[in-house]
Amino acid sequence: MTINKLLTLLTSLLSILSFGQNKIYYDTQGKETTKEKHDNNKNGLPVNGASIEGKQQKNYKNGELVSIDYYKDKGYDDELRDLQYTEYYTKDQLIKVSYYTFKIIEDMQPSYTGFYNNEKPYNGYFISPETLIDNIHLVDYYENGIRLYQYSFDFLEQLDSFTKLLYDQRTIFKDGKVTTGYRYLSDKGLLLKLRYLNGKINLIEMNGFGMHAFNRNTIEYVNDEVIIKDFSSPLYLKIFKKSQYLEIELYDQNGKVDIKKPKEVADKTPNSNKIYYLEDNTIKSYNTIVLSEEYYNELRDNYKSQETLHTFYSFHPFNTQTPEEFFTEHANQFETVLNATAALKSADKESKERLQIDITEKLSTKNKDNNNQFGFLKYNDKGEPSEGTEITKVGSTYKIDFYINDRKVKTTTYKNLEELKKKDPLTELINIYNN
Repeated sequence: MTINKLLTLLTSLLSILSFGQNKIYYDTQGKETTKEKHDNNKNGLPVNGASIEGKQQKNYKNGELVSIDYYKDKGYDDELRDLQYTEYYTKDQLIKVSYYTFKIIEDMQPSYTGFYNNEKPYNGYFISPETLIDNIHLVDYYENGIRLYQYSFDFLEQLDSFTKLLYDQRTIFKDGKVTTGYRYLSDKGLLLKLRYLNGKINLIEMNGFGMHAFNRNTIEYVNDEVIIKDFSSPLYLKIFKKSQYLEIELYDQNGKVDIKKPKEVADKTPNSNKIYYLEDNTIKSYNTIVLSEEYYNELRDNYKSQETLHTFYSFHPFNTQTPEEFFTEHANQFETVLNATAALKSADKESKERLQIDITEKLSTKNKDNNNQFGFLKYNDKGEPSEGTEITKVGSTYKIDFYINDRKVKTTTYKNLEELKKKDPLTELINIYNN
């Protein structure tokens, strides 16, 4: 390289260092200007024109910032950069914003504008800080500073969309709470959606994302039945009331699927399971023989659904709840998680500790009168206790022996049934495992 070329390169580098890298100025006609034109620049910024830095273009009039354009990509060709949204300013105060990247089905417009009051959303449409997945945000609609609606869509229907996203699901708010539509929790490979109708949850949707995998599970209350579906399998479950107890049945696209159910057997039958439950304020139990591993594995391989089959075979057969009570119990637990997550985000350290205790207590609370499985006990091939909780009534007291790996590890006595209901032996067994 010649000396002249080196000097030219050095001069160019000094120019960049002095005047700011990746910064170009334009006049009001879109023609590039230079800093030497002092009549068109003030304090290093255009009097009338634009300054581009990275993905932002700041627009000036009479020396004041009037708007900022935000683009998807860097560069100086508007068609290639893809304008995302524009913020408008008056005397350095944000007054409105216009978006160009989405469409709302019930209110089709070329763009969507939101107006601020004291730089807070006041009227119109605004991109929400809440996300659906990745960098896809929900859209909020305000009137007079109150959020009335929130818009979203089913991302599975628009995975391959290279045009503007179409928002066709509306959530309605009243007094800051959802009355109809969806609430969302998106975090670390999980998207939880709760759908409300007239203030009550009627659908729970769980979306799980892995490196190369995705699955969706739904629990829906409809027509006095609970429907449980697994996105990855043709199987689904129906839970409904039959005489005194809830009944569960397995279906696929062709109708009801008839498969073997666990057989009820006498107490202490080798290799059986005993389940303890509460009915009429009395602890009762039943014993079943579990299906052979070969049969279960064949079902799992045929239907590609371990979760659905597990739910089917672990369903409590003496549940006296109504389908609505059964669904509401599960919905309340998911709602507790969602409410707690929102509260924890804004809580200080001390408040977070109190909230976490409160969350744990709420999640461990069950319908003690109808659906509380108090414990379980597995018998080994000799008909002896092997794993779980053995509950024995002694007068008015209750003795519980805890077993792990064919060995009794702990015995606890409860004064009466009310104390037993409060303590929950299953929770105590989990604590023993953890320790």
